[in-house]
Amino acid sequence: MKQAVIDTNIYTDLMIGYQSVETVLEEFERILLPVTVLGELLYGFTYGSREAENRMQLERFLSRDFVNLFNVSRPTAEYYALLMTSLRRNGTPLPTNDVWIAAVACSEKIPLISRDKHFLNIPGLQLIVPE
Repeated sequence: MKQAVIDTNIYTDLMIGYQSVETVLEEFERILLPVTVLGELLYGFTYGSREAENRMQLERFLSRDFVNLFNVSRPTAEYYALLMTSLRRNGTPLPTNDVWIAAVACSEKIPLISRDKHFLNIPGLQLIVPE
């Protein structure tokens, strides 16, 4: 089964209706939404002016058969520790939440779809950047 992890910006782009994101996502049978991304989205909703509408839209997205909310697992935590150490030693730290998101993709050995090119600093991560 062809799977991918999506970053917060990809969810947002999808909800806006960016065709390039929709086209990329159509290539996958299963989409993982890390709980870290869920937290970022919920924070944005509570901070914004359309919280109820955004929450309903998110629930519709999460209810789709091909979307799975991914909770942190021990292998994900192990990857997180390795990635944080490597990034700091190389002098290329990333935001903590982004390291957790990358750790999901690395632990599951599947690509991450994101517009954030700083993910290129993560060795072994397969990054898909929609045009």
